[in-house]
Amino acid sequence: MDVQSYRRDRSSGYEQHTGKASIKYSVCITNYNTENTIRTSISSILSQIDSSYEIVMVDNKSTDTSPDIARETLKKAACSFTFLTERCSRGRGRQLAFENSVGAYILSQIDMDDVLLPGAIPATVTLYHKHYEGMFVLVNGLSICPRSLIYEVGGWEDLQFREDRLLWWRMAQKGKLIVIPFKMRSYIGPPRASPGRRGVQKRVFSAYGTFRDAFRVRQNLLLHLPVNAKWFAMVPLALAAYVRSLTMKKFERVPLTLDEWFNKYERLEHMPELALLLRGSSNGKVSNSK
Repeated sequence: MDVQSYRRDRSSGYEQHTGKASIKYSVCITNYNTENTIRTSISSILSQIDSSYEIVMVDNKSTDTSPDIARETLKKAACSFTFLTERCSRGRGRQLAFENSVGAYILSQIDMDDVLLPGAIPATVTLYHKHYEGMFVLVNGLSICPRSLIYEVGGWEDLQFREDRLLWWRMAQKGKLIVIPFKMRSYIGPPRASPGRRGVQKRVFSAYGTFRDAFRVRQNLLLHLPVNAKWFAMVPLALAAYVRSLTMKKFERVPLTLDEWFNKYERLEHMPELALLLRGSSNGKVSNSK
């Protein structure tokens, strides 16, 4: 594993840092081949945070220029950052980022093909400390919780797909999940259904991986898909994924439909306040931290 850590130093530019005592919030990120969006995505984060934050990024040995772009962009930041490279699943990457962070609060599930709305981080942090301290709060675009809570539920598992749903379900089982359906991001990546042979290969790989990891958390997606020509085309893929899953580690069962259990943990009463905080944060009227 390749690890590079730097901090801003007024006299010598950048150097490897040894102390992070002033860091309160850790932004944990994973990346793989996002060279067309990563600069914009990181910049949308950096514009909202200060020296009380750090960024910890795990790159899944990208084959494009996104790692170089990430390092170049992060070195201009006012906050500390750590960059790690390891071939791993997305769940393992999230866990590595968490394990190499030091903040008392963890902000995660920010993807490098999304751009955060201006003020999304300070608005979410402010609302969190005011109403939901000690909980795991999930909005559309990021999540925040105490570091201790990640340890309590066992962190992210080594899954490429369904890794977040498994973590959310564990939070729900502890009575710690809060869902606020407020959109804090915009997708800026390539079309979900890219044309051409590469696009088809990517969709097939994604479907196979989704089936495989769904079986590992005791879900059978075929039972909940409409039975049509596409369903029959999916059967061989699902069967291959099931056979592969038999040789892999299994986890506790996660209820299939997010809507069924998200509705139970959804909180709407503070959405107007969050909207006001977002507006104030984007205008520089809300502090970045508590």
